[in-house]
Amino acid sequence: MKTLKNNRAFCINEYHTFKALDGESLSNTYSKFNTLISNCKRYEIVRSTEDNNYVFLMRMGPEWIHLTMSMRTTLDLEGWSLADVFGSQKGQNNQVMHMRRSYGEPLALVAGEGSQKKKEEKKEEKEKKKKKKVLVVESEESSEDEPSMKDLVKALALMTREYRRGGDRREKKRQIRQQKRREHQKR
Repeated sequence: MKTLKNNRAFCINEYHTFKALDGESLSNTYSKFNTLISNCKRYEIVRSTEDNNYVFLMRMGPEWIHLTMSMRTTLDLEGWSLADVFGSQKGQNNQVMHMRRSYGEPLALVAGEGSQKKKEEKKEEKEKKKKKKVLVVESEESSEDEPSMKDLVKALALMTREYRRGGDRREKKRQIRQQKRREHQKR
């Protein structure tokens, strides 16, 4: 009886802490997760397919975050099986691996560097203001006006991090507090 309870507890813990390993292929991650679901079913731990899909998508490596976020927002995963989700992700595998090779650093690390980069950017801005340099505007034909793929990936990582922290809610609450202060000051 104790062994069954221990195995159930272990299986539940594995399910909640499941995460793709760094550098692990999509097929290996899918295989591990499918095995975990089978083990859970053996111990009568049943999750909905939507829960399984959600856990699988959210626990992929950081290089998958932009695809999983777009997939979660645009598709209704309730009617999808885990194999369907895997097939959809498998079609994007080459794109993700290409991005990973070209940038060489996980998105989580890029997102974590934000505060240090902000400090450096502020320091550079102060130096530029002191020197009062004249900016030269390039012609419209220049492709430098368009953000590079790396800039877009960094921006997406930062937005994702802010979303996970509840940035929109905080901003709305801050605006409401400011509005209440203004109304109170008018009285």
